[in-house]
Amino acid sequence: MLRIMIGLASGAVVVLSLVFRQLVPVAELSEKVTPTSDPLEAVRDRSLLGVTRDVSTYPAIRAQLGDHPAIRHFPQTIPSDATDVHFYFRPDFLQGGTSLQLRLTLPREQIDQLYSQFKDQAIRQYFGGDANTHVNLPNGVPTTFFFTSGSETRSFPETYEILVLGAESRGDPDFTWNHGTTYGVAIDVSASVIVFWLEDW
Repeated sequence: MLRIMIGLASGAVVVLSLVFRQLVPVAELSEKVTPTSDPLEAVRDRSLLGVTRDVSTYPAIRAQLGDHPAIRHFPQTIPSDATDVHFYFRPDFLQGGTSLQLRLTLPREQIDQLYSQFKDQAIRQYFGGDANTHVNLPNGVPTTFFFTSGSETRSFPETYEILVLGAESRGDPDFTWNHGTTYGVAIDVSASVIVFWLEDW
């Protein structure tokens, strides 16, 4: 177990207790998933109940989250040539889950390279939609919502390709995805935008 203390600009401190596990590879991800212990069991400062969108906090949060497979695809820092940067971090509280999301607009060449890289790693692929849409598809898994859209929109437009890089269910046979971890990217190649995302609940 690795305990991480993350200081935010507000002065609040988030304490994460991470239990690192090997996530389920695609060959083992079937309709029947064996429940396991929670890989992101968090103990939070209860004074911090809101969402962090301050882009300046991202490098410190990312650095302290380390090299867990569910985090590894996030960049260590925000690239110097990135524009229109949006950040979203919601720590879990009571029955709520943790969401981490970073949206970047990058030069087209970089987007093409990232798309090729993550496409090869993906275990699921969806066009547009959100977590509720994807989990209800045949052999679907929950993904994320478009928290970094910059508007009230919470569903990805059809121009976004959502690539799931990993998924682990910690539910039970009656409710497979009652608890779990999923992570990946959403890419709009035409707009040169990539969204890195992680969900743990």
